[in-house]
Amino acid sequence: MEKRCYACMNVTDTPLCRHCGHNNADPHNVRDPFLTPGTVVGGRYEVGLGVERNGEGITYIAFDRENRVRVRVREFFPDTLCHRAGDHRTVQTNNGCDIQYKSLMTDYVELSKQLISITANSCLLKALNILADYGTIYTVYEDASGVTLSKYLMKHGGSLDWDETENLFLPLLYTVKLLNFNGVVHRGISPDTILVTEHHELKLKGVCTSAVRAINSEIKPELFAGYTAPEQYEKCASHGEWTDVYSICAVLYKVLTGSMPPRADAQSGGSSLIMPIQLNPSIPRSVSDAVARGLHRRKEQRTRSVTDLISELYTTAPSFSVRPQRILDEEDDEVKQYEVERRMTRPRKKFRMPVWLVVLLITLPIMLIGLFLIYQLVLSPMDERASNTSSMGIASIPDSSLDTRPDSSEAEPPPSSQEPVKNTVSVDNFQGKYFDDLLKSSTYKDILTFVKKEEVYSEEYAIGQVVSQAIEKNTAVEEGTEIELTVSKGPQLVQLPPLTDDNGSPIILEVYQEYLEKNGVTVQVEREDNPDYRTGEIIRLSHEPMTLFDREKESTVTIYVAL
Repeated sequence: MEKRCYACMNVTDTPLCRHCGHNNADPHNVRDPFLTPGTVVGGRYEVGLGVERNGEGITYIAFDRENRVRVRVREFFPDTLCHRAGDHRTVQTNNGCDIQYKSLMTDYVELSKQLISITANSCLLKALNILADYGTIYTVYEDASGVTLSKYLMKHGGSLDWDETENLFLPLLYTVKLLNFNGVVHRGISPDTILVTEHHELKLKGVCTSAVRAINSEIKPELFAGYTAPEQYEKCASHGEWTDVYSICAVLYKVLTGSMPPRADAQSGGSSLIMPIQLNPSIPRSVSDAVARGLHRRKEQRTRSVTDLISELYTTAPSFSVRPQRILDEEDDEVKQYEVERRMTRPRKKFRMPVWLVVLLITLPIMLIGLFLIYQLVLSPMDERASNTSSMGIASIPDSSLDTRPDSSEAEPPPSSQEPVKNTVSVDNFQGKYFDDLLKSSTYKDILTFVKKEEVYSEEYAIGQVVSQAIEKNTAVEEGTEIELTVSKGPQLVQLPPLTDDNGSPIILEVYQEYLEKNGVTVQVEREDNPDYRTGEIIRLSHEPMTLFDREKESTVTIYVAL
């Protein structure tokens, strides 16, 4: 029987895959609570490594032996309610958890059936099959090659313009509309659950049961900070289409501005969202307003459905009022034909001019002639006398009473010596913009002068972003005015991530280092010999992972990497 790589599912003759470089002989391939790589589910699907995991279950890369294609297999495995048996395959419920486990499994099966029934062409990662094996349920999905939207944005400068976004996202919006129409609320739309394929199309994945998308359930919640709706953090709050509207608008906010919206659970009732157009002036006003409306904390005031959101995003009000031409139906055609015939057959009336118009036409010329004669007899001689007096040189007589020139001591300076009048400009809102970008901006060159007042710690704004400004927005100031800006130096407390991801795979040095430096932590890398780790793997830190690093007290974290 042919052997396949556990990471890419291509046929490989050697332990080291020549396609992706994965070492299939590595003992770390077998680890709890994942299925043993090579396990065949339902007699058909050969399972490889786990690629995603949350409180509801585990997703594996797999190979469909019947159709000879690579797929994804989702295993129902709520690890707070069950565990893996000693054979690394069979799932067993924990003591006292049978009722909760079966109840959640019923919800999972129902959701999987709904997803399989959606056969319309859409951006949804298609569910193909559902089966029972090893004491649990498995759902088979198509496999889509691509990168998450998060990684795509990182490779494309952090944001996209609206011209690209509107074409990219419209099919996705209709997909979510289709889900909602079929009674499915996603609740987990984020840049990490959206794939960008090699054909530059979006694929939506990560549809889960409601229990994993809200707090206070029997399983561990998977909520995406900044993209999860406020009601998902509340007890007994209802979810609906408006919940997906919030997540979509949060994703659009990130895509168009490059900044993640504030966490819904961290916002106070009176906090206000920075409008997208303030962070990126190139965003159309209607789009900025639609995104902000979809991010309203109160669901009663939020855009209620994806259908409404599509209308707000893709419908632009005309700049002037246009009365639409009426299109006649069959009944209107009969009425129109009757009117035409009636006008053609009725007798024409002779036109009769009103009496008052006849009188006006006769008397008007007489009045104009009289006015002209009065002007010639009365006003013309006075103009001639004034002209004759001027020609006699009266204006040149050196009489002090006629000299109207100002005294030399009171004379105004020539125009060239007067101070130029400065124009006034209205101050923009600079909060959330990068200070260095403002200094280089051609928009504000020779108009405003920016000065960094101080740097402060901020959880809301990234390093280099403006936190506050000395002169409020919309204030009228003279050109060249100096504006003091308070700039963020990032968070004071930075949580050090674990050394492995959710799947137990080690986090690579570049990713770990980038995260720390992005949050203002200086990184020092030291390499040492350790046979228990592969080359380049992180062995340990100078500080304990998952602890808070106080940048006020320290500045450097040392990462020890295996040679």
